Amino acid sequence: MDTVIFLLLTAAVALLFWSGRRWVVLTVWAVSLVLALLLFDHHVTSPLDLNF
Repeated sequence: MDTVIFLLLTAAVALLFWSGRRWVVLTVWAVSLVLALLLFDHHVTSPLDLNF
């Protein structure tokens, strides 16, 4: 999942240079942000199985 997020962010930067459309870059960036927040929420809410 981390790789997908980083690829989307890289695509956003590439589109910034190659595409003249600002909405395309903002859309890819927004999708990356949502995925990053979902991944963060998954990691924060997962229990740790620690036995001491």
